[in-house]
Amino acid sequence: FVTADSTWGSSVDDVSAMHYDADVLLYFGSDLSSSGTIPVVVFVPLKTCNESECESNLREYILAAVAKETTSSFVLLYEPGYYDSVEKISSGLVGNVACAKLPPCANVSTWNSSNWHNDTEMLLGGLIVAKDIVNRKFCHLVYIGDKTEQLVNILLNSSNHPVLWYSPVSCVGQVLKGSESLEFRERYGGVLKVREAKIVGIIIGSMGLTA
Repeated sequence: FVTADSTWGSSVDDVSAMHYDADVLLYFGSDLSSSGTIPVVVFVPLKTCNESECESNLREYILAAVAKETTSSFVLLYEPGYYDSVEKISSGLVGNVACAKLPPCANVSTWNSSNWHNDTEMLLGGLIVAKDIVNRKFCHLVYIGDKTEQLVNILLNSSNHPVLWYSPVSCVGQVLKGSESLEFRERYGGVLKVREAKIVGIIIGSMGLTA
């Protein structure tokens, strides 16, 4: 069966595939999260970027950060379509630089239908990263891409770390911090309202997944 995705841009619509009692969902797109109800194989459309320009910008940022704090570590996160480019870029960078991995659902060469779980790793922006690196005090996150939902997910889940957002489209980088973002302030305000509320209503839906 071929089905349209009612949650395009936020998550994999595996719920619609369940209506056909499907055994596996072959998803063509850049979204990496699903409810886990059925096995999903994600075929990510590849994107190209100016790799030399990106590498030059990242090298400059890394050198400046290391000059301030020699124990700085860096994690490269990316829009899934830039996976091949980021692997090449990371190999040309010097320092304590780690490249996030695609989850099993999006790595066709090593795909398996079991749910991903590892106590030493975590999901960030839909990608797999080592916990010990992200939990370090002087950890810098670098996001290469232009997918807003993924960037917001990274900012909200690592609000204390600086995030260098590099856009392959505009070839411009800017440093962001989750705790200073509009989304973080809105979520914090929402938490305070819930604390003060006398009655709390919970809405259960299938379209709340991100990244």
